[in-house]
Amino acid sequence: MKPILGASSKPSMILLCGLGLGIYWAWNYTFIASTVDPIMWLTNVVSHLCALVLAVLLSKRLAPFSKHPLFTIAMPGLVALGTLMFHTSWLFPDVLHVSQWASSVVAGFSSAVLLLLWSESYARFTIVRDQELVSYCGVIAGFALYLLTAFLPQVLQIALIACLPIASATCTGVVNAASQADIKATRARTSFPTFKTVLPLRLLLCAFGFAIPMGYFKNSFSGDWTAINTIALLLVVCAVVLDAVFKRRTKTSLLPKILILLLSGGLLVLPFFSSHMVVSGALIIVGSFIFRAYLYQICGMVASCTRAAPSTVFALATCMLDMGWVVGIALRTLVHGLPASWFVYATVAIAYLVFAFGLVLLSRRFDYFDIADSGGEFDERKHVPDALRMQGERVALAFSLTQREKEVTVLLMRGLSIAQIADEITLSRNTVKTHVNHAYQKCGVHSKEELAKLFEMNR
Repeated sequence: MKPILGASSKPSMILLCGLGLGIYWAWNYTFIASTVDPIMWLTNVVSHLCALVLAVLLSKRLAPFSKHPLFTIAMPGLVALGTLMFHTSWLFPDVLHVSQWASSVVAGFSSAVLLLLWSESYARFTIVRDQELVSYCGVIAGFALYLLTAFLPQVLQIALIACLPIASATCTGVVNAASQADIKATRARTSFPTFKTVLPLRLLLCAFGFAIPMGYFKNSFSGDWTAINTIALLLVVCAVVLDAVFKRRTKTSLLPKILILLLSGGLLVLPFFSSHMVVSGALIIVGSFIFRAYLYQICGMVASCTRAAPSTVFALATCMLDMGWVVGIALRTLVHGLPASWFVYATVAIAYLVFAFGLVLLSRRFDYFDIADSGGEFDERKHVPDALRMQGERVALAFSLTQREKEVTVLLMRGLSIAQIADEITLSRNTVKTHVNHAYQKCGVHSKEELAKLFEMNR
């Protein structure tokens, strides 16, 4: 996908996109904390899952969703209405709980659309560092906004929570509206690929397995969520700083190791230190949402490096997260009526499985990290003649090439071999070959000679 953001507007767009995610997650936190009945929360998760499945099935016809007023205007308003109904019903205990159930279904179903709208704006950032900044900004802003609403008077708190979906959609809409040409390019790239090319199977398994602890803990805890999220905010900031320092020194991410330790450690604390469930919950919540940030980075890269619609990629990944939450809720429900020792055994078993799961499936980086951008910045003006560079700009604009695909094709037209291009832009040869193949597919050519003719046509 063509990068749409200039150097001057990029920081503000990154901030807006991150705020869109953070506001959505803050709304999510408040709904989790407010839903005391586990069956009601399960209903919300299942509704969210059904909406995502429906989005996958209809994405070929409807994507990009940001083009339709039904999704950009009506759905955020529906989420706000469902949220208002849900929270105001707690102020009137004599009112039937039917309104809570109905609002839970409405909020779960329509909030899935908010995530899909955000995914289309997030996929516009094709550089790994930009996607990391958006993800980190989203996680930190989510915890901070939740804590901000938690200390407000109840009426003001309900009003603010009801406005969060509209604020999230507004931030996302600004980024999505940054370039109408890019929206058309996104629509042209919505051919549904085979399952294997959308997301790696082991990534989907990770999304399923790492979501189980969150559902398991939610069904075990009914205490102070404000204390949990205060600790979680501090832990998230520490994790982001550690990852940044580690990445600067070793060029690799520390997040996979951190989230495995947080999830498995939080589960181990849960049965043995029942008086410290706040600490356990903070560890599990931070691990879960750090994994979401890590997962969304890969989803954004997949959407940029394949012909899959961003909404399809993110919907598939989030479906696996929702399924993991459902399994976690179900497992905790099964051990509710059993002796306390069963709860200990079940929790330790889940912690062991999560730890083993992480070691096996996250032991090596996903290929999409290397595909997206593992090299440094490349200055075309120093290495490519102006005429050839302008031809490359026109071809990239016409066929929605990513920045890396444009750089590789321009250097290929300059006469460099795959090995020389790899050395020039500090990428592996396999990654350069992948970029060339993707450029060929998007341009509808099959050889270097056909690509050269296409460049000539754009002289």
